[in-house]
Amino acid sequence: MNTKKRILIYTAEKYSLNVQFFLGKMKKYVQKIVFFGSNQDFLEYKDIENFYASIEDAINDNKDFDEYIIANDMFYGPFFDMELIFKKMEKVSFWSIDDVFFKNKSFLVFKKDNLDTNPIYCFSNPFDFDINILKNRLPFLHNNFLKQGAYDFCNLKLKNIYSYLKQNKEYDFDIILQDFISRNDYKLFNEAFCADYILSTSTLNDKVKNKSKSAVVMYIYPENLIDYCYEYALNIPKEIDICIVTTELLIQEKIKKIFKNIKNKIIYRNQQNRGRDNTALLVTCKDLFCKYDYMCFVHAKESNQNKITNNEFRNHCFDSLLYNSIYIKNIISEFKKNKKLGIISPYPPEFAPYRVIGNEWLHNYDNAVEFVKSRLNIDFDLSKDNILCAFGNMFWFRTAAMTTLLSSNLSFEDFPMEPLDKVDGMLTHTIERIVPTLAKNDGYYSVYSLPDVKASSYINVLITSLKETKMEIE
Repeated sequence: MNTKKRILIYTAEKYSLNVQFFLGKMKKYVQKIVFFGSNQDFLEYKDIENFYASIEDAINDNKDFDEYIIANDMFYGPFFDMELIFKKMEKVSFWSIDDVFFKNKSFLVFKKDNLDTNPIYCFSNPFDFDINILKNRLPFLHNNFLKQGAYDFCNLKLKNIYSYLKQNKEYDFDIILQDFISRNDYKLFNEAFCADYILSTSTLNDKVKNKSKSAVVMYIYPENLIDYCYEYALNIPKEIDICIVTTELLIQEKIKKIFKNIKNKIIYRNQQNRGRDNTALLVTCKDLFCKYDYMCFVHAKESNQNKITNNEFRNHCFDSLLYNSIYIKNIISEFKKNKKLGIISPYPPEFAPYRVIGNEWLHNYDNAVEFVKSRLNIDFDLSKDNILCAFGNMFWFRTAAMTTLLSSNLSFEDFPMEPLDKVDGMLTHTIERIVPTLAKNDGYYSVYSLPDVKASSYINVLITSLKETKMEIE
């Protein structure tokens, strides 16, 4: 039974879902909350006396409390009942959760009448934060750990935290997603929690009956790839609709004959040969977005960029999205389980000589900045380094995550007439690089996905590429 009279003095950048959750939980442990709407982050205080002076007014106005909690919104939680920690620290005059919390001055507790300049830490080693949370029931995870998540010392630790918190009935993991995505570059989340997928092609991850409405849009051009698309269409579960877009009615009639035995509902549409796959999805099929929860877009791509003469790039994209019916159902399952998941796209192509990892923008960064600011009138910075792309412009998506992109109201006239004289630096190449970024603007994160049976091959390609890169540097 809590007999301590406590006050919480709290600052935050804004009243986010994370702040709302924290304050709601803290009402159980404190008798009063003093809230400041601008997060000062308690910066640059060299000792506890100066820190105390910074909140002197709040203390003087509230002298009748046993314990003072000073906190800000730079951490997530609490994940557990905090009574255990308060009880453990009952005889300590001043304490913080751990070294990282004290350095960032994000959660401090002290007794007014016995101020101690040498704080006691409940958990002394910040690099054991996974053990602290999973074993010692540390109730918080600092935002800084997520920012450092790409580094080897905490990548797998955060993966364990990610798995645990998603199953923790006391805490909604989407609180972290919403807050972290709004504060940081979206790709940091993937790096922090290893959020990208290797999905099973033989076992259903979720056997709950799918009640959502889904569709696959196929843009088939040129016609010599009709049979190729048909083989993948056979993999699509029959409850998922298919929309086929072509540029000529004669080609459409050929497709109808070949696809006549497909059990799915099929919608056929024809468009002018302009804008290619971009107009097929964003203009010709724009009206479908309000009719489905999830959609997939693929197109029969023939690419000669950087002398790609084989089918590896196209196969990689189609396999990553439509490998077989079980794999497709597992993709839909991930959307259902993760309310903030917006885009699932193939891993970046790294097939010699077409290698994009580390050079994802190519010649499209300036065009992307111009498109976002002028066409969409959105004021945010595009990262040059942390970029997640839907290469090939093929991906699964939650239709709600395409709201910002659809607001651009693209038309056929926005795209040049065929044939194109460039292989990079055009609007079509810009769009495939900003789809995940625009999904972030709608409040969703994006991931890469690969079938389990293709994972070892892709990893071998990455290892070979890394070796060659090191040899070039040396």
